[in-house]
Amino acid sequence: MKQQQTSTVHRQRRRYFVDRFVQGRLVISLILLELVIFSVAMWFVYTDLQHHIDVNLYRVHQVQTDSMPVLLNSLQQIVPWILLLNVIALIIIDKVWAAYIRKIVDELEHIFSDLKKLIIKSPEKIKGEHEVIGQAKDWLRYERQRNEELHKLVAALPEDVCHSDEKTRQQVKETLEKIQDVLPKP
Repeated sequence: MKQQQTSTVHRQRRRYFVDRFVQGRLVISLILLELVIFSVAMWFVYTDLQHHIDVNLYRVHQVQTDSMPVLLNSLQQIVPWILLLNVIALIIIDKVWAAYIRKIVDELEHIFSDLKKLIIKSPEKIKGEHEVIGQAKDWLRYERQRNEELHKLVAALPEDVCHSDEKTRQQVKETLEKIQDVLPKP
């Protein structure tokens, strides 16, 4: 039984953070880019082979001076360009993805820095449009509502409890119990 609990907890810790919209667009863009690069590369190989065929069409019995086959030579010229374009594409994708993540993290850091100062902003003032930012907005709405409830309950308390009658003390006790219900449980 204990091992089953451990494995359940272990499984719960594995969370994969995926933004299907952005990552999907990046994957589709990368696939399209690869198709374009491959098509252009094959067109260059084709034209190079066509050129060699045209040049050597009537030289059937001539000894080849080039030690490397024509196709291999053509591929050797085009493969570095394919690799270079792929590296450039990956660098661009990395920059786009990092900027997207940085934008989300910056917004969250701004929210957390305000919370450290006990400033609970209105969620409408937060400009991010990501699922995580949406969850932070929902949490802020809940905290603002809870904070307003606490202010109302504390404002309802009488100023001087020591010199009051039993009925007032009972109301204070009930109000303090309500406040206890509103406060987060440890």
